[in-house]
Amino acid sequence: MQNEHFKNQDAFLKRLDDYRRFYEMSYRTSCSDFLTPSQVEVVKRYYGKQVDYHFVPDFEETTMRCLVVGDYDDVVCLIGKYRGDFVKISHRDVYGALMNLGIQKEKFGDIWLDDSQIVIYTKENIADYIEANLHQIHQLSIHFKRSNVLLEPVFKTKSLKITSSSYRLDAIVSELGHMSRNKAQQMIRAGLVRLNYDSLVDCNDLCHNGDIVSIRQVGRFKIREEIAVTKKGNLLVHVEQYV
Repeated sequence: MQNEHFKNQDAFLKRLDDYRRFYEMSYRTSCSDFLTPSQVEVVKRYYGKQVDYHFVPDFEETTMRCLVVGDYDDVVCLIGKYRGDFVKISHRDVYGALMNLGIQKEKFGDIWLDDSQIVIYTKENIADYIEANLHQIHQLSIHFKRSNVLLEPVFKTKSLKITSSSYRLDAIVSELGHMSRNKAQQMIRAGLVRLNYDSLVDCNDLCHNGDIVSIRQVGRFKIREEIAVTKKGNLLVHVEQYV
């Protein structure tokens, strides 16, 4: 009966049960792949206070986390130095380079860049593979090595204000993408919109503060807070766009 509260999560819940049983029977740690914010919330509701677990990394701005049932994990922070004087590298470039190596998206976590380095969270065995094989991104030579510490994510964003009739996903996407409500609904149904990295979403799903909305070929946004309600009853919402 408990699983009725977790729509379309049967396979994920089975994995959570396996992690718990493995630890209870062997006292050995299980460390999952990187979980989306939606999956993290499922873990919190499903395990409650009955299981000894934590998430890594668990900084405030972390979006992708590994579930650790027990004490130890094999999460690695990689740093790649580069010179970007003439060619700029984007988050999409790094993501594409990792996918081109055949690395599944759940095998790496947050990625962020500044003017001279790329930071990637991944697992121990994947870190070895990246260090050995990823030497060029977008025509720039690069070499990754392990950081001695887990670095806190620092994402570049720009602040936006949108006016929406509600927190429904289609209404928010319409405003973020400067498109009609009908077009927003079409994109959501086509799987081109993700809410907290989950593409299995409905047009009437509600967005909340802290949620991340990703729109194909538009961008990635974080809902921050409601600023005010206009005289017409619309919502003025503070949003940050990842750049």
